[in-house]
Amino acid sequence: MTTPIERFGQRRVLEPLSTGPLADVYRAIDERTQREVVIKALRPTIPKSSPFAEKLTREAEILGRLHHQNVVRLLEVVTTDDSMWLVLEHIDGFTLEQVIAKAGKLALPAALALGVELAHALSHVHGRGIVHKRLLPSNVMVSRRGEVKLIDFGAALDDKSARGFELEGSFESAAYMAPEQILGEPIDARADVFAVGVLLYQLLSGARPFDGPDARTTGHRIRHEPAPSLRSTLPDLPRSLDRLVLRCLEKNPDDRFPNAATLASALETALRALTPTPRSELLTYELVRIRLIGDAALPRPAAASPSLLREVGPKGSLRSTAIVHLVLLALLLGGGALIQHRAQATREGVVATSGPLELRPQAAGSLRVVADPWAHVLVNGQHVETTPFARPIPLPAGIHYVTLQHPQAPDERRVVRLAPGETVLLDVKMQVEGGSAATTN
Repeated sequence: MTTPIERFGQRRVLEPLSTGPLADVYRAIDERTQREVVIKALRPTIPKSSPFAEKLTREAEILGRLHHQNVVRLLEVVTTDDSMWLVLEHIDGFTLEQVIAKAGKLALPAALALGVELAHALSHVHGRGIVHKRLLPSNVMVSRRGEVKLIDFGAALDDKSARGFELEGSFESAAYMAPEQILGEPIDARADVFAVGVLLYQLLSGARPFDGPDARTTGHRIRHEPAPSLRSTLPDLPRSLDRLVLRCLEKNPDDRFPNAATLASALETALRALTPTPRSELLTYELVRIRLIGDAALPRPAAASPSLLREVGPKGSLRSTAIVHLVLLALLLGGGALIQHRAQATREGVVATSGPLELRPQAAGSLRVVADPWAHVLVNGQHVETTPFARPIPLPAGIHYVTLQHPQAPDERRVVRLAPGETVLLDVKMQVEGGSAATTN
C-alpha cells in the first residue's frame, strides 16, 4: 500500500492485514465503542463506479444474508462519493493457514472438531443458495476461544453469479478445487464438500492429497488421479474415517456427501466415538499444544469437562487421541510436566525404553493389571510390566494412560485416575486372533 490510510470514518486503522487486486483489509478500532473491527475497503485506485467494484458490493449482499456463529458477521456497509468499505467482525485468533504452518498437522479430535464447525458453516451458507468456492486455509479463522469462522466471500457464487470459472495460476487455489471447478463446469455445494475433504486430509496427514509442482499439474491430478488412502501414512487411522475423507474427494459430485449437513453429521458421529469434549475446548487445547497461545487460555480445572476423565476405548481410537487427552489433563490438573514430556516424545516417534517409572512420590497409588491371555503394559508411553502377573505398579496420584499390547491382538487403551493410596484393578481380555496365546514374547 503506497499511501497509508489512517481512518475510515469513526474507525481508526491499527494495522494493514492484507492487500489484493480489488480490496485492502485492515484491523481497526471503532472509537465509539472501543471494539476492534476489520475493514475491507475498495482499493483507492479503483473508482466506485468501476465494474470491479461490483464484486465488493456483491460480497456485502451475500454476507447480509448470512447469520451463523461460524460465519464472519457483516456489521456495516459504508459508501462515500469516491469509495466504499465493509465493516466486519474482528476475530481474535489465527487463520487456519497460520495454524497449519505452526503445527504441520492436528491431533485427530481437533481436526474433526474443526471439520464439524466448518461443515455447519457451509450447511448454513448452502441453505441460502451460496457456494463459497474458495475454501482455503487462509479463509478459515480459529479464534483463541476455539471458535471457527468462515471468512472472505469475495469469490462466492449465488443465484445471480456467473457459473464459469477459469483456472488461475495459483498453486494454493488449485489444490482445493473440485474437478468440475477446474474444468470450468457449473458447480454447486458439493464443490465446497470436496474442498473440506482436502482440508481434512491436510489436517490429519500434514500434506494435501493431489499436490504437484505447479497449479496445472495439481489440477490434472485432481481430475484424473484418486486420492491416496490416508491409512498409507496413518495406519492407525480407523477405516471409517479414511472412507469419510475419501468420499469427500470423489471425482463425481454424485459420489460425494450430498450436502454439508450430511457431512457435518458424519463428522460429529466420528468425533463422538473419540470424545464427548466440547469442540471449542478441543480446539483451544490444540492451540495451546502447538504453542500458538499460552495455557492461561485454558479453562479452569474446576470447569474441565468430565469427558476428559473417561476411558478411551480401543475402537476408533488413535495414539494421537490419547496423547491429546493426556496432555490436556496434565495441563488442567497441574504437576503434569512428566506426562506432557512423555506424550510429546511418543507423538514425535520416540520409543520409550523399558524399566521402572521415574516418579515415586509419597502417597502413591498403584495399578494392578490382569490381561487374558497376556499383554505388555505401557503406562504413559513406558513399558513397565508384562502380565499375566498382576503385581502392583506404583504410580503418582492423578491421570495415567495405559496401553496393553499383544502381538496378535489390537491394542487396548485405558485412561486411569488414581487417588492417593488407591489401588485400581484393570481386568482386560485381549482380542487375540485365532484364540488365546499360551506364551509371551
